[in-house]
Amino acid sequence: MKRFAKFTALLLPFALVSHAPAISSSCVNPKTVQIKFTKGANCWTYSGTATHVSGRFAKGQKVLATSTGIALFGDGERDWKTTTQRDVSISGPGDFFADVNDSGGEPVTLPRTGDYTFDFSPCAMWGGMGTFVVCTM
Repeated sequence: MKRFAKFTALLLPFALVSHAPAISSSCVNPKTVQIKFTKGANCWTYSGTATHVSGRFAKGQKVLATSTGIALFGDGERDWKTTTQRDVSISGPGDFFADVNDSGGEPVTLPRTGDYTFDFSPCAMWGGMGTFVVCTM
């Protein structure tokens, strides 16, 4: 019985660690936050753990969007966190899709009035702290 108690005591810390929440969720459990521009503002900023931000935009409206977030790195000897750029995409009415990074820093012109969703990749960063900035022209 003593041997079992020692074995259980040795395994307990590993069992507890294995159930600890991960910093990211790898493309599962999306979290969406509504974009709410302050009256008169043309940029909206969000900081938190959302994976998607969504809002209503007008036909012909030009938008720019960026996102940064915490990324984990390691070299086998040490691990570190750093803030890095995320790849942002926009989806909306009529199967609209745009990869913001492919626009070369130029604003994306929205084709229809409706609800648009901005998300980011890599989704290995989902669930980690980050920032979205969405601006209209």
